[in-house]
Amino acid sequence: MKIIFLHRVWPAYGGGETVTVCLANEMIKRGFKVHVAYLKDSPEGKSRPYIDNHLICHRIENVRFDEFGSDFFVDKKEAAYVSSELVKIIGLKGIDIIHNQWWPAEFLEGVHEHTQAKVVKVLHMDVDIRRAFDFSGWKGRCFKLFYPLYRKMERYKNIRRADKYYKSSDKFVFLAPCFMEDYKRLTGLNVDENRLDFVFNPLVFSEYITEEERAEKRNTVLVVGRLSERHKKFTRVIELWRSIEADAAFDDWNLKMVGDGEDFGLYRNMIAQYGLKRISMEGFRCPLPYYKEARIFLMTSAYEGFPMTLLEAQQQGVVCVAMDTYESLHYILNDGENGDIVPDTGMLEKKVKQLMNDPALLKRYADKGLQTCRRFDVEAVVDKWETLYKGLI
Repeated sequence: MKIIFLHRVWPAYGGGETVTVCLANEMIKRGFKVHVAYLKDSPEGKSRPYIDNHLICHRIENVRFDEFGSDFFVDKKEAAYVSSELVKIIGLKGIDIIHNQWWPAEFLEGVHEHTQAKVVKVLHMDVDIRRAFDFSGWKGRCFKLFYPLYRKMERYKNIRRADKYYKSSDKFVFLAPCFMEDYKRLTGLNVDENRLDFVFNPLVFSEYITEEERAEKRNTVLVVGRLSERHKKFTRVIELWRSIEADAAFDDWNLKMVGDGEDFGLYRNMIAQYGLKRISMEGFRCPLPYYKEARIFLMTSAYEGFPMTLLEAQQQGVVCVAMDTYESLHYILNDGENGDIVPDTGMLEKKVKQLMNDPALLKRYADKGLQTCRRFDVEAVVDKWETLYKGLI
């Protein structure tokens, strides 16, 4: 079987690229021929993940887009150019499956007409993403008056985009059952349920933390992710840490932020403004050593798809506390069993302080997390992908 993954930036950018590397390595082990088509190289200085040297990459040059934006600017001529380049690759390499991770539907126009390849589109977020806003101040209060209209327009745009993916794909795949059900409820199309499916994201790391490594953990709180405020809302973490540093009972705890992105300067300035001393901004790094060190992992995102960082943290014995802002969270965390799910920043602070004060609770949650995350081993996830692909060809 011959598969091509479609990406904007390659090989290192965010969670989607990490998932593809993980899936591709396992698929190559199984004898699949795996390709990647992409539009832009990762920035210099970004560490590259291990990629099996049998993976074949194809860069399509001179495509305009903003990787920090949620959408491409789709020009009809440019879409036709990208589509024709993809059709050439498919023809030359005999591709069976197009696994569309991040390209807009317009970039695949002509593929069904000129090739026999089947298109699988993966939606990496909720169908109806709701951006979070700060309604404080006079500007925020003014915007709040128009927010219902904004939400109506935002929902229309989100559903219309999902409908385009459905129409252009042989299989439309979601990261959790809840997202698939949301799409069926929200779309105005008469969808064929046989063209819908879900596949969870896999664990990226092959090794689980050992008991010896757990004994070496430090009093570290960790966040990992792209430094994008509209998505990750790390200002919530910094505000929380301001309260932690003000309490002498937690003087032996520190916070590490692993990641890079467009809002690096925003967070650095905020930390300096508050005079915080026990936060370190680590930049873009392999997170594995940080997971092995940390005891608590925080997720404060406004929205997510199926966040691998929670799985990675659990695999390394880190206890997760996450804000309840996306449905798929409940497939990973069972509140009060293998972590905490909190409704707001007030409860976030309360739960983090409770965990810092209770080593026995930390251990109980960590033990349970190490058990539950095994459901997402890459072998099991690729088994489902293999079945899905074979059902199309």
